[in-house]
Amino acid sequence: MQNEFSQLIIDIQKKSKIIIKNIRDLKMLKEEIFYVTEKDISFNTLRRLFGFLQYRVPSINTLNTLSNYLSYTNYANYLNNKEVYDEWFIYMKILKLQQKNHLSEFDLNFIKSSLKNDGNIIAIANYIGFLIQTKKIDLLHLIFSKINFDKLPDSVLSKFAIICSYSFLKLQKIEIIDLYKELIVYEKFRNSIPLYYIDYTNLNGYYIVVLKLIKELNSNESDFLFCSLMEFYQLFYSNENYSTIEIRLPEKSELLFPVLLGRYYGYKILQSEKLDNKLKNIIVKELKISKPAFLLVEIFPALIIKEEFEFLNKIIEENYEQ
Repeated sequence: MQNEFSQLIIDIQKKSKIIIKNIRDLKMLKEEIFYVTEKDISFNTLRRLFGFLQYRVPSINTLNTLSNYLSYTNYANYLNNKEVYDEWFIYMKILKLQQKNHLSEFDLNFIKSSLKNDGNIIAIANYIGFLIQTKKIDLLHLIFSKINFDKLPDSVLSKFAIICSYSFLKLQKIEIIDLYKELIVYEKFRNSIPLYYIDYTNLNGYYIVVLKLIKELNSNESDFLFCSLMEFYQLFYSNENYSTIEIRLPEKSELLFPVLLGRYYGYKILQSEKLDNKLKNIIVKELKISKPAFLLVEIFPALIIKEEFEFLNKIIEENYEQ
């Protein structure tokens, strides 16, 4: 293996979380690169690059594809920005940013670049959490108006959302709500924190207030539906009167994320005194065209609460493998 490309090889293994020890690992990496880039690298090229065949300098097309996998436009761009894969470098940069009361265009670009490495998300989230706890609202406005955190992969975004959400909890309730009022106008903020991480532990506190603020924005149908459903769940689990709440699906319900659609059917189950055949048939039909693992997240607990075990067993048997 040539030192010239050793850092590129290390960074690819970091992102893929595939440590290349044998040919099977190499096959997994080949599939992973194609899945992300939609570009194919020959198996023999990877074997040469990782030392399983006699070494040959990779082509620029191969280097560009590998750089694309790491979210860079080409290999030259990777070489200019590869520090983002050095976690110590990122940590030290974040510490320096915390000492500043302003962010330059260079600083914003650094944050954007660092998001190309999934391993940096905790450091970045901790920095956002620091800004929240110190109520540096101007910097928060700047960041959430410029950076698309909501474009991160789900596994990465969940860490970001949890860390940021818990950072708010170190403030007083009035301070939390005031900060949310400031930031909730940004779709990037809404999608990456309050609409992504559901804070059930504070559903009777600040979180339901935040959801009502989002609902007032009426920014899109799915957000409105989510907030309405959470208002119902808040009343239901608090043993309060929920009979007056009537929630309807948007016209293009097929475009909803399956978890949200499942949450709607969970609401329909909990609201009903007895689960009727019409609703059962609708759920069975949806399970055939949607992803059961996502759709059933909210349907299962609703069926258990309503003790609809016969129907629960039926859909488990029919969708067990999925």
